[in-house]
Amino acid sequence: MYKIECKKQFKMPLQVLSYDKRFQILIQKNSKKKVIYIKNEFDNSTFRYRCYNFKESLENSKKFDITYFLCSEIPNILKYIENINILIFQRTTWTIEVENLIYLAKQRNIPIIYDVDDLLYKADYVPIFINHIGIPFTLENTNLYFAIATGYEMVAKKCDAYITTTTFLKKQLEKDFNKTVYVIPNFLNKEQIEESKKIVEKRKENKEKFVIGYFSGSPSHRSDFKTIENDLIRVLEKYPDTYLKIVGFMQLSEELRQYQNRGRVIFKELVPYEQLQYEIGSVDVNIIPLVKNDFNEAKSELKFFESAIVKVPSCIAKTGVYQEFLQDGISALFCEPGEWFDNIEKLYLDQKLRKKIADSAYDKTCQIYLPECQKENIEKMYQSILEQIK
Repeated sequence: MYKIECKKQFKMPLQVLSYDKRFQILIQKNSKKKVIYIKNEFDNSTFRYRCYNFKESLENSKKFDITYFLCSEIPNILKYIENINILIFQRTTWTIEVENLIYLAKQRNIPIIYDVDDLLYKADYVPIFINHIGIPFTLENTNLYFAIATGYEMVAKKCDAYITTTTFLKKQLEKDFNKTVYVIPNFLNKEQIEESKKIVEKRKENKEKFVIGYFSGSPSHRSDFKTIENDLIRVLEKYPDTYLKIVGFMQLSEELRQYQNRGRVIFKELVPYEQLQYEIGSVDVNIIPLVKNDFNEAKSELKFFESAIVKVPSCIAKTGVYQEFLQDGISALFCEPGEWFDNIEKLYLDQKLRKKIADSAYDKTCQIYLPECQKENIEKMYQSILEQIK
């Protein structure tokens, strides 16, 4: 494990620009094209990766200004709709305000785009989602998630094109809507990078403990974690100096609660994303278990690069986008069912292997997942939207 102290007090929820500052970007007169994002809420996950980080990436752009508004703020911007060059609904559900904005945008031939980062954008995918997160198929649950998915679909089907995170989702969106789909991966923001540099520079290794880290992020990963629980228990049982750190949402089994009572399982609730880098930076290996299904095939690789930027190696389920960008044994260790114990044990026993994989993962992240790496791609995408969608 690594000892590193987070000295700052980070806040939740995400700290965004005030409405006045966001509004000023919309109305200011310059030669830049205005890209406007619409969200139901400024959440700390999807909004951060798909809007907030995009804005950071294009902070010094000479071509585009990005700003964002809540659905509830739409009435305030309608009379300035002529200022909008591209309108993007980021996983936005249907409201009457959204409908009005779409109507006015179509009248003025403003390109309307839907940005989506997982498979829950259409009612067809609700059963697999409910099954994946492991909740009962009660009338209450099915009504809730069918309403959510249908709300997204009502907006998405009115759009001219789509932006997504992975090639798997690109293919699904093309199949479902038969329109143009652009892929921009999730990537880190400047705050994450700044804190991660401090972590790598200042942390100190404590060889008396080996800590396995699992950073769940949301309750939807319960079934993923269950697939490797027995492997983790085997590691804890065989090596008394191993520990498991879980940050986020998770219900522990009776067996793991026994290890928690002995101090071998460390559980922390969700923390601000900057502080999360310190939690990740304190462990020896990051684990990313995923059940093989379409919902997980659509997942982005953010759990990899959040770990890689603090030079922590990852054991990853052999699924989805990870296989497109990573090499097994080079920038990560891929794990099929039944291989988790062996691969975690490899990293436990071989410090040189841990460093080799961590360094390779770090290099990969610096090539793809920094804001400056995606700036040109985002600008090219916006330009293509303006040229191709009328």
